[in-house]
Amino acid sequence: MDPDARYVTIFDCALLETGEARARLWRGPLDPDPVVVRITAVPLFLTSPFELGTGAQYLLRPLDRTGQPIALDPEFTARTGITETMIARQSMNVPEALLALDRLSGGGRLLSWGKDELHLMAIGCYAAGFKPPIPVGRFGSAAALLHKAGIALERIHGTEPRGIAELCDVPPAPTDADTATCIARGLQGLLRREMLSPRDVLKG
Repeated sequence: MDPDARYVTIFDCALLETGEARARLWRGPLDPDPVVVRITAVPLFLTSPFELGTGAQYLLRPLDRTGQPIALDPEFTARTGITETMIARQSMNVPEALLALDRLSGGGRLLSWGKDELHLMAIGCYAAGFKPPIPVGRFGSAAALLHKAGIALERIHGTEPRGIAELCDVPPAPTDADTATCIARGLQGLLRREMLSPRDVLKG
């Protein structure tokens, strides 16, 4: 990765689920494939004061393996705020969304809390039937960066992304902030306190 890169992009994916599908790791006989329905992303600049750039949201049409639309479960809508109307009006297909994310990233590093790229690229592209357009080497783990900054693994393992503020000792994000922004604000705080360097983030 170019050491002079100006920013990295923090992203998060909302996966299609019904009821307790996530707890079952989508293994139930009626569970949908864990395809991505929404991508949120925000640039984090790597020069002081490490500001956040303008974020973006991409809605993806959830389709089954035969290419037919999958209805959103009411619990999924309640949890994410994503409605059928929003999907009908604003959604794009997987290739369009990935190309949009790639443009936002400027060809640079992409970081998520877990391994969202596996759902986004491996499962999403496999289900959609096309080759992933972003090389796997451009993805990294924000959680691994917290560990590099000295935060204990057991604390990281027990934390959801919206709890990152406490781990990183930064003010809580606004209640309407998306998960990508919550992650980016945590990394921003670690960079400002020099617990991480820009080079650390580029390698993360």
